[in-house]
Amino acid sequence: GDRVVEGTYYLANRRRIREKIEITMSSQLKVLRVALLVCLGAREIVSLKVFVLAGQSNMEGQAEVAKTFPNGTLMNGTLQYQLSDPRTASEFAECWNTTTNNWTVVNNVWVWFNENGKTDNGTWGPLQPGFGVGGSPEHIGPEYGFGFAIKDAFPGEQVLIIKTAWGGKTLGGDFRPPSSGGTTGFYYNLTLQYVSNVLAPQNLTKMFPSYNASEGYEIVGFGWFQGWNDGCSQTLVDEYEVNLVNLVTDLRREWKNPTLAVSIPVSGFNGWAQDNERRLGIINAQFNAANATRHPELHGHIVAEETRSYWRGPQYSPVPSQGYHWFHNAESYFLIGKAMGVGMLKMIK
Repeated sequence: GDRVVEGTYYLANRRRIREKIEITMSSQLKVLRVALLVCLGAREIVSLKVFVLAGQSNMEGQAEVAKTFPNGTLMNGTLQYQLSDPRTASEFAECWNTTTNNWTVVNNVWVWFNENGKTDNGTWGPLQPGFGVGGSPEHIGPEYGFGFAIKDAFPGEQVLIIKTAWGGKTLGGDFRPPSSGGTTGFYYNLTLQYVSNVLAPQNLTKMFPSYNASEGYEIVGFGWFQGWNDGCSQTLVDEYEVNLVNLVTDLRREWKNPTLAVSIPVSGFNGWAQDNERRLGIINAQFNAANATRHPELHGHIVAEETRSYWRGPQYSPVPSQGYHWFHNAESYFLIGKAMGVGMLKMIK
């Protein structure tokens, strides 16, 4: 009997030693793979964190990158102007790569945007200027500041921002969520369709060849920047809070993430001078939707950020006739996007 026990122990011990060797070799191979990728200038894609950003024209992004006057002078309020303005230069320094003498390319943050001036397939690539309205390199939207805010939050992991935005759209109609009753908004459904299409493995690997489909992905956050068109109707203002709560609830269900982080920069048109009751009504509704006491059914993980301090006057902006587009001011859009990103990370943690 003792010999059988000793033999069993011996075999079990051999299995443990073999398994330990196999695990060690596997770990060593993974380290070698990472080292090889580093030598080749590539990144090891551990997993994919997905953020969906949605809204209307201000989420599309109207901020000017380098708009000039007819005489070639750079306009105040453009992204490039911020680099040399003593008031903003330090904050925007990260946007410029002094080695390449060009805009910083953030390789660990990918972006896909539904608009493209030439095709119906959208615009995609690593974060840099060019994911604003029309997919033009001349514009940025909130995704730009958002990307810079989150780029260091997920070491060793890749981030993908999927932006779905269309100008002149309402939450109460165009993005109307199913839980609000009536006809579900066309652009609510289109957002779901685009997100699903982009995340199909065959499409992800085509657009972003370094993506490893075996690692999968996780939709971890939703950003909402919208409000102008609803603010034109008292009826839509009155139901905005309910519609926004329903939007969050329905998207969490669709994406199977009951604690999906949600970040909402409020509709801060005209800054602290705003006195239009409908505009103030939208701001209040956005803050109310993110209020855990008012809406315990959302179980937290939702925040609204103040944006009125980011308003810059028309005299400091590239397009002084379009207050509904924040006068195309890049500082405003960048700060709004950053606030959305910082709030998002707090809701994830």
